Amino acid sequence: MGDEVKATLLEAVAVAVSKSNAPPDASGSDLVAVAPKGAMPGVIMAKTRQISAKIVSVDPQARTVTVEGPAGGTPTIRVGPKVNMNELQKGDDVTLRVTDAFALRVEKP
Repeated sequence: MGDEVKATLLEAVAVAVSKSNAPPDASGSDLVAVAPKGAMPGVIMAKTRQISAKIVSVDPQARTVTVEGPAGGTPTIRVGPKVNMNELQKGDDVTLRVTDAFALRVEKP
């Protein structure tokens, strides 16, 4: 048998949430990292994007916010540990910095 390819899609996480009247930090960024020479092949790709939205609901125990963005829909996004959930309320207009990540690696069976 040959090597196995494993893929992992990580859940989107809001690493920062600020009221929309606060100045935005950075607009977004991309990251691609590959395995070092001599290692089994692998790559990690991450994208950080900024979303302006209105909070539909807040779940402090699950550390999630459900938002309605300009494109419609109401995604529920997990919130990182550095975000103060006590400052978020239904109806708030916010800007979220959301990071999505994907990892691909080759392993021996």
